[in-house]
Amino acid sequence: MSTTRLIWITTVLLAGQSTAPSSLPAQRSAPTDTLIDVGGHRLHLRSWAGRGALTIVFEAGGGADLTAWGTVPARLAGKTALRIVAYDRAGMGQSDLGPQTLTPFDEIAQLDRALDTLGIKRIVLVGHSYGGMLSLYHAARHPDRVVGLVLVDPMNPIFIDKVTLAWLNTTVPDFPDPKTPQEIVTSRLKSTMPAFADSARRTLPSIRVPMVVITAGVPWFGKPPIDSAWRESHEALVAGGKPREFVIAAKSKHDIPDTEPEVIVGAIEHLFTLVERASKR
Repeated sequence: MSTTRLIWITTVLLAGQSTAPSSLPAQRSAPTDTLIDVGGHRLHLRSWAGRGALTIVFEAGGGADLTAWGTVPARLAGKTALRIVAYDRAGMGQSDLGPQTLTPFDEIAQLDRALDTLGIKRIVLVGHSYGGMLSLYHAARHPDRVVGLVLVDPMNPIFIDKVTLAWLNTTVPDFPDPKTPQEIVTSRLKSTMPAFADSARRTLPSIRVPMVVITAGVPWFGKPPIDSAWRESHEALVAGGKPREFVIAAKSKHDIPDTEPEVIVGAIEHLFTLVERASKR
């Protein structure tokens, strides 16, 4: 597609305040870990203190905790003065398991509750893989909170429609009697995917916030038709509205946070130029 390009941005202006490295304090405090009750169970959040009206929130992939972001949050903390939050969904990392009936809709509501507890009102969501699909739905349903999206090789309803949910289910193991937290989390994700995919599909056209979509430059499914559908779905996300931009992580398969963290940091920085531009319209 003609807009395909790798974005390298070193300076971001937001509401007249530069967040370029040269304008930042010489030192950033270490992150703080917090457990927040969201209604019968607790979520673990890791926060880098900052200033400004917006907070950057990281949404990890399915079956992953906040450590899957690798060095990305810390790198970003070294380049921006904004507050940064990464967290573990229920059952992952240091968060409590929560009920077996937990749905993606519940998880989004519980993240909002945790952010409210921290006094966080407006956010930019950075979602990887399944976390990208959660972020899309979050932005569609809560445009008052989510002002921008950076999607890192995201799962999305366009891809699911291309390959079918039946095929996607073959990539996720079955646990008829889940016992471990990982098994319960996987079973919850798989059992709730049909309803979640349907809702995400219906709400996708309503998303109006600026968006940057990063796609893997190296095919990783191992099946050319599936790999093509994956890339095409990301291009379709970008083509579905404005202002949106498309980024290729040229050296990466799916694990872009490990292989090219600098691409994610650059995309987040660039997203703020899109947010600032949109706010002036």
